[in-house]
Amino acid sequence: MPRSSALDAKALLALGPERLTELLLELAASDPAIKRQLKLAVAASSSPQDAAAQVRQRLATIGRSRRFLEREQRQLIRKDLTAQLDAITGPIAQGDAAAALELLWQFLELGDNVLGRCDDSSGLIGDIFRDAIRQLGPIATAARPEPLALAEQVFEAFCHNGYGVFDDAIQQLAEPWARWDWRRSSSVLNSWVRSRCRCRPGRSGSRWATGPAAPPTPTSGPRAHASGP
Repeated sequence: MPRSSALDAKALLALGPERLTELLLELAASDPAIKRQLKLAVAASSSPQDAAAQVRQRLATIGRSRRFLEREQRQLIRKDLTAQLDAITGPIAQGDAAAALELLWQFLELGDNVLGRCDDSSGLIGDIFRDAIRQLGPIATAARPEPLALAEQVFEAFCHNGYGVFDDAIQQLAEPWARWDWRRSSSVLNSWVRSRCRCRPGRSGSRWATGPAAPPTPTSGPRAHASGP
């Protein structure tokens, strides 16, 4: 009985680049996930900008989906998200930190969409977003965004933080924020906060809710005790 051939790196290298290319193209033609992975690898080898364009397009596609993720789909989305995050924190961050920061925010903003479409009782998909938030500080430090714009992003994130994806955002951004003169800028930030939101207890432990502040309730005068509109 013939012995089965071992499938390892040495055996694959022996096939030669042309045969390997043919096999990869055949696999890509029948498997969209493999095709995406190959396109991303090719883009990353070309330039950080090409890789960023691929990731940006894929994240937008994931964000538009509304279908519930069954077990098989959960496994696929885990692999897909991991591949996109690896590209963001790897070749893109090394070549263009500002683009990596933009894409990392786009990635994190997918949290409510993806977690809301699946049963993640195992926590495996949530772990991917926790890994992503831990990359926020290093990438923001390298990208050096305008601090007030970054503060606005964090604030908006906390306004839509139903699954707690952004719970550790402030902690992770402590280092890049440490260089900001908060005393000089606090009045600007406070004015922006007052104009954009009001504070109230919210769902999922969130302390913030968007919308204009409610008008003050009158405590004296003829209108204070009116019973009708």
